[in-house]
Amino acid sequence: MWRDEINQKIEKFKRMKRHTDMKEVNENHVFDEEKSVKWNREQVIIHNEKVHEDNDNKRREYYNFKNEIIKLQKEQIKSENPWVNENQIDFVFNSEFVYDYYDYELYCRIDDIINFIHDFNKK
Repeated sequence: MWRDEINQKIEKFKRMKRHTDMKEVNENHVFDEEKSVKWNREQVIIHNEKVHEDNDNKRREYYNFKNEIIKLQKEQIKSENPWVNENQIDFVFNSEFVYDYYDYELYCRIDDIINFIHDFNKK
């Protein structure tokens, strides 16, 4: 169950965008040639603010979803490996590499890391 749910979320995560498709326009951009220069400049400001806001929202949604996947996976690891403590799990997930390059392949390798921790704890 855990793996299926996490795998589905990872697939959705891979399709998510961090940025909107809208692009900023330069200050001399003309939206409507029949309107005044002042009006067009105001529209540029409005448009660019919208692009920034949309990008911020996309980025926030992207990272919130990523954090949700990581939280699910931490819960899964804890339930399947009760001998692993919170600090060990956090150590694995808090590295910048794991956070920045999170994907399914890394998800599979985390199991290897947990097994390593298990073997290390036995010694």
